[in-house]
Amino acid sequence: MKKSKLKVDYTYDFGLLGISTLAKPHKLAWQLNQDLGIRLVKQADHQAPNKNSEPCHYTHFLFETVLTTIRLFKNKPNEPESPKWVLVPEHPHFDYIIMFQSDDDEFGNRLQRTLKNIASVELVASLPLTALKSKDNFIF
Repeated sequence: MKKSKLKVDYTYDFGLLGISTLAKPHKLAWQLNQDLGIRLVKQADHQAPNKNSEPCHYTHFLFETVLTTIRLFKNKPNEPESPKWVLVPEHPHFDYIIMFQSDDDEFGNRLQRTLKNIASVELVASLPLTALKSKDNFIF
C-alpha cells in the first residue's frame, strides 16, 4: 500500500530577536515592562520537542494586544538534565528569544533599539527566519 505524507506550509508572520544577558527571566521581563510600557505576564512553560522527540519546557512570558504580540522565551530548557537542547539550536549563545508580531513594519527595529538601551542586556540581534530550521518551535 502506498503511503502519503501530508505537507503543510505555514506562513511565518512574526519576527525573532536573540538576547544575551545574565539577568534572570523575571528580572528581564520586569525591565522590558518598565522600558516598553507593557505587561509581560508569566505563562505556562512552552513545550517544544528536542532532536530525540522528547519534550523540553522553556520559560515563557506573554504580552498581547489587538495589534501587537510579544513573547519572551528562555532559550535554555528548564530541565537540568537536558541543558544542551535549546529552543533555537542555530543560536545557542543567546540566553533569551523574543518573538513579536505587529502590524507596524518598524516595530521590530524600535524594539531592538529599546532592548539595546537596557543596562543588563549585552547583545541584541535579529534572527532571520529564512535561515532557521527551528522556526516551527514558535508555531502556536
